[in-house]
Amino acid sequence: MYRIAICDDDRSFCVDFEKSLRGVLSEKITEYSITSFSDTDAFLDVLKKGDSYHLVFLDVLFETGNGIDFARSLRAQGYSFDLIFITVSRDYAIESFGVDPLYYILKPVSMDTLKAAIERFLNKNEPASVSFTTSHGMLHIRITDIVYFEVLNHSVIIHKSDGTFVTFRGTLREVEGQLPPAKFIKPHRSYLVNLEHIGEFSYNGIRVTHGTVIPVSRKLYNKVRLEFIEYLGRSDIHS
Repeated sequence: MYRIAICDDDRSFCVDFEKSLRGVLSEKITEYSITSFSDTDAFLDVLKKGDSYHLVFLDVLFETGNGIDFARSLRAQGYSFDLIFITVSRDYAIESFGVDPLYYILKPVSMDTLKAAIERFLNKNEPASVSFTTSHGMLHIRITDIVYFEVLNHSVIIHKSDGTFVTFRGTLREVEGQLPPAKFIKPHRSYLVNLEHIGEFSYNGIRVTHGTVIPVSRKLYNKVRLEFIEYLGRSDIHS
């Protein structure tokens, strides 16, 4: 589960921002927690008590100090969480680079900017492999080696990029809960396809890299098409 903190002395902003953040996160992941702090002292207190966070949204301009100076102090103390600055001014953007922020967001925060920031965080922190419990023990497999999942007669079949496959008892719902967000699409109730391995997408189906054509449900076609287009856009940005 990703633990996320918001540290901003504008309470009304925190309420609105947390609502927007939950909206973005709920589209990407199922397990996360968000805690808001109205000042840096309160945030520092919980850190000293042993609480840890994966991502921190930190205001730059506090009434009692500067968020970049606070972040610099935290880095010096060994806190290595991902950091995103949120502020009304562009003036501190260059200075902020000294504490290695993941993103620098201007207020008012647009949903497109927030989505891009969360995408960057998830892409940076997504696991390289995934594990499943099988009758023969734990199965560990690299995500990039998975072309697609297929469910058949209460069994899940993992079709791999080398042409081989692995089978274990389970459901696609169980599999989905263990996969990183925005990496797979579900074009049909019986399939999950790795976006990385899609060679061609059309109304007739999805052709994966080793030639198999995966059917696309008519009801899901538009949704899956948009997810694939979004993936292509992200790939262009990161290439």
